Order: sequence, then C-alpha cells, then structure tokens
Amino acid sequence: MSDSMCIDEYVINPKIGFGFLKFGMSFKDVENQLGPPEEVDDSDEYESILYSYEKKGISFLSFDKDENFRLVTIELNNKSNAILWGTRIFEQTFEKLKKLSANMGYSLEFENISKDIDDGEVFEESYRIESLYISFYFNEFKILEEICIGAPFNENDEIEWPK
Repeated sequence: MSDSMCIDEYVINPKIGFGFLKFGMSFKDVENQLGPPEEVDDSDEYESILYSYEKKGISFLSFDKDENFRLVTIELNNKSNAILWGTRIFEQTFEKLKKLSANMGYSLEFENISKDIDDGEVFEESYRIESLYISFYFNEFKILEEICIGAPFNENDEIEWPK
C-alpha cells in the first residue's frame, strides 16, 4: 500500500475484507493488489498458507487448504492505518474501542488472556465481536496491537464469500 492510496484502501469491511482485499481471493489476486509477500509460511501446521506483508501492516493473510486456498483470515497491526467505523482503529484504547463498538450496536466479548513469561513479561488480552468475525488484541497497557478479521460462516458451517 503506497502513500498515494485512497482512504478506502484502509477500511475494514467486516465479513468482506480490508480495503481491496476480499475474502475468497486467490494468491494471485492478492499479489496483483499487494505484490509478492515479504514472507510465506507454508508449513502444514495450520493446513493453510500464510502471506506476510509486515511493512504494510498486514501481519498475515491466511489461505485455507479446506477452502481451496482462498483468503479466509486477515490479521492487521498498527502499521496498517486501518479504519473501522470511520475511526483509525489503532489509535484506540480498550475503553475507547468499547465505546465505539457500543455506539455501533456491538459489545466486546472477552476472549482470552495470555502471558508469555519466557521472552520477558508479555501480556495480552483479546476480545471479539463474534457476529462480525473480528478479534481485537490489546497489550498490557490496554492499547490495541492487532486485529484479526475472518470470513463469515453460515448456519451450515460454510463460508459465505462476499459478492
């Protein structure tokens, strides 16, 4: 994403994607938008292939084997300049994001607390809006560090690809 991109390219569209990235895209579709990935993780550990564009604020894009390697998950970090509900999301504290979500008719549901003492004191809390397939990851200071958005599933546990 260059500096000349229009603001729409930074907008998180729940159940659809991020900017021009749409759930269901192929590797080629993504590379046509972003160029070759900085890193590719194709280990069989997750039965998916992960593309990383860290310099563009995309921690990873996940292409799931069970979905014919179509884009199913997008994880963004604060380099992405992501916008959700008209607000630059990575400038928000937990309390501000909680209020913003409530103003949009959603509540943040507590998901998890994790600590990683091995690499020093790392503390993370995560919250989600299940109906939108979004998870928010906050650091120990309750500042948003990453956001993960996923493709939506229907009642038959099948992905509903955006049109």
